[in-house]
Amino acid sequence: MNTLSSRRSFLKAIAGGGVTLSAMSPWAANAKSQRKPNIVFIIVDDMKRHMFNCLPEGKGRNLSPNIDRLAAEGTLLMGQHVVSPVCTPSRFNCLTGRYASRSRSANFVRSTRQHGQTVIGWNTHILADDVTLPRLLKRQGYKTGFVGKNHTVFAPGYKKLPYQADPTTREAKARLRENARAIKQAMYASGFDYAASIYHNNPDGNGPRALAVHNLDWIAKGALDFIDENKDGPFFLYFASTVPHGPTVKERSW
Repeated sequence: MNTLSSRRSFLKAIAGGGVTLSAMSPWAANAKSQRKPNIVFIIVDDMKRHMFNCLPEGKGRNLSPNIDRLAAEGTLLMGQHVVSPVCTPSRFNCLTGRYASRSRSANFVRSTRQHGQTVIGWNTHILADDVTLPRLLKRQGYKTGFVGKNHTVFAPGYKKLPYQADPTTREAKARLRENARAIKQAMYASGFDYAASIYHNNPDGNGPRALAVHNLDWIAKGALDFIDENKDGPFFLYFASTVPHGPTVKERSW
């Protein structure tokens, strides 16, 4: 089987899945007249079953009316499992439709050669020429946006500042601006039209300790700005929250 061809078919199926379901619904009198659905893809790390009010383990323990409504009015899939349980490879899976072991990033290839087998961790990065879901959706007329935590798209030119660096110095500010530019360019190269409010890594992995904070308002603003700009649709928004990812140890939490 042609791997590239099958991967493209898989991603096209995902991209067209919402349209297909809309056309199959009983109120879709004329499939051709149906507008392409807007898509908001939300991904989080370390979210356990007891954190969902819509599940028995979390019932009455969480205030999450919007998630509850999605579960009640939509489809709740209880038999689904992630292919990779950690940040980077799970994002690689979602954005490329491939196993993380198919990554071609230099760190992953080097690690595989050193160990004599694949070692999947935080080394499975998406490269600029990889086939991605946003790239295929763009071909279908979608505007594509990215906000929140990256941790998988490789950003050439990104240079991490030391953990104890003072982000208020002129040199640090210049580096932070250059890093922001490098990350946005990497997102554009991977198929996103819009990129804002991005954490390149987990908050405590971005560099200066002073900036190791969760800022959900900032991420939400980036998302709302994208939706406002593309309200006439169709649009695809990839929304990656930094919470509830650890660490949760008091000395390292924020």
